[in-house]
Amino acid sequence: MFDFLDLSNNVLVKIAMIFFAIFLTINIIYLSIVSLINRDITVLKKHPILFTVETLLIGFGCGSIIFLIIYNRGQINTWNTIDYILLSLRLSVVSLLMQFSGVYTYMFS
Repeated sequence: MFDFLDLSNNVLVKIAMIFFAIFLTINIIYLSIVSLINRDITVLKKHPILFTVETLLIGFGCGSIIFLIIYNRGQINTWNTIDYILLSLRLSVVSLLMQFSGVYTYMFS
């Protein structure tokens, strides 16, 4: 009845990673287009240092959860560290695009 549940965990994880990568790519493209249209930089002009700290905290704070998982499993190596840094930078870019597209202004106003 539920034949799709017979897939191994590795296959399900690979499928989930592919869907996540596709979703993130579509999200970045969409937010880039909306950012070019809206160009909401009011917070950046009013509070540039706070804006920079906020963006870095969102990126590296969310990415640090993954780093803690890697650390707890004893899998720290060069590639995992590079993956952590790249994930943190991706999250920072998404945060920037959300700010410039006006999502945060709409949500928090």
